[in-house]
Amino acid sequence: MDQQQKKLSFGLFDLFSEDYAREPVPLSKRVHWMYLFMIWMAMGVDLAAFYLGAAFSQGNDLLPVILAIVGGSMILMPIAFCSGWIGASTGLSFAMIARKFLGRFGAIIVLLVILANNIGWFGVQIGFFGEAASATLAEWVGIEIAPLWWMILGGILMTLTAAWGFKAISNLSALTVPLMVGLLISLIFASIFTDLTITPPIGGDEGMPIGLIVSLVAGAWMVGSIAATPDVARFAKNKIQAGLSCAFGIGIGNSLTAIIAVILYFITGADNVVDVMFRIGGGGIALLIMMMATWTSNDNALYSSGLALTGMMRNIPKSALTIWAGLIGTVVGVLGIYDNLTTFLFILTPLIAPVGGILYVDYFLLNNHKYKMAFVRQDNPPMFKPLVLTVWALATLLTFCTTPSGEGGFGIFNFTTIPVLDGIIFSTVLYYIFGKTQQLVQNRTEDKKTSAA
Repeated sequence: MDQQQKKLSFGLFDLFSEDYAREPVPLSKRVHWMYLFMIWMAMGVDLAAFYLGAAFSQGNDLLPVILAIVGGSMILMPIAFCSGWIGASTGLSFAMIARKFLGRFGAIIVLLVILANNIGWFGVQIGFFGEAASATLAEWVGIEIAPLWWMILGGILMTLTAAWGFKAISNLSALTVPLMVGLLISLIFASIFTDLTITPPIGGDEGMPIGLIVSLVAGAWMVGSIAATPDVARFAKNKIQAGLSCAFGIGIGNSLTAIIAVILYFITGADNVVDVMFRIGGGGIALLIMMMATWTSNDNALYSSGLALTGMMRNIPKSALTIWAGLIGTVVGVLGIYDNLTTFLFILTPLIAPVGGILYVDYFLLNNHKYKMAFVRQDNPPMFKPLVLTVWALATLLTFCTTPSGEGGFGIFNFTTIPVLDGIIFSTVLYYIFGKTQQLVQNRTEDKKTSAA
């Protein structure tokens, strides 16, 4: 542990790792790409995917829903690749990268939104975990324990693992991913050899619009693809490995789980994950594995929350901040945010999507030189970047305009019919045009000064 990390650790928190929260990860501490792939696979396989699968299945045909899920994952893959590349290149967490392209004030605003998303997502998953655990125990052995107690237990376990740091998360993912993949494969084979036939699941006649399904699939992991990816990819040995492992980890894990969930809902006709598992023959063992998957997924959300807080609270250990975030997330879950999963995604996604476009234009097209290691180690960004904040606000407003009124937006006009994609396109185009114009004006001003001198 280096001198800076020693200064940031004290008391109980010496037991946890600070994971280079405020500085680049040294090359000697980088790991094999398979660890990153396992982490992202583990993030994609969770109970939330099964609950979203139920919502997608109601009143829709099977093939269009599957294609929509694949489409949403295809949107996420290049985003995850770009964020992973930037994370490995700089060695920094997203919280520290945000300070460079958003300025200190803009970074705080965006990190607060991301923090709300991550803690809310943690609460959503805690709720799913508690409901599934309670129902499984009651169905399996006839013992009823209220979901509340399972939520509290799950929250404690997930918080401790996230506070322990990257090594604990990667080890847990390496343990659970083979189990999860085996479970998904076995569920498909089990469904093939059942006597059940494919019929639309229980629900209304009018299904969710396909474009909205694409947006929800992408929106569910948009924050993860943009902001959480650098938090993990900074431990990669090189940029190519980081980009590919994050892209394919998210793409495969996210789409595979949701697709299997939809197929199982169509086969069983059930309207909740517990009934699906028991009807298909998976039962308690399958649900236990899915709860472990939720554990690994929630660890990452909480880990990124701790890193986001380090970007705002500079003198408190990351592990302490992670534990605080875990406590808040557990309370949010107990209060029932998981009953409003789709509403939660509708509100936050338009705020986050434009941030990705701004980051990628800044890194790849406008200011790549500012992300070189010599600049990375100089953590002295300006307080305000008015142009960046203006573009973010404008792109966010336009994204809400293309989001249907029934899904938390204004519903004024359509662009691609996928609001989350709209947000990235709007911010990319606007920031490149305004940013390039600003650079040309600055260059001409400097040339005139040089000529005058």
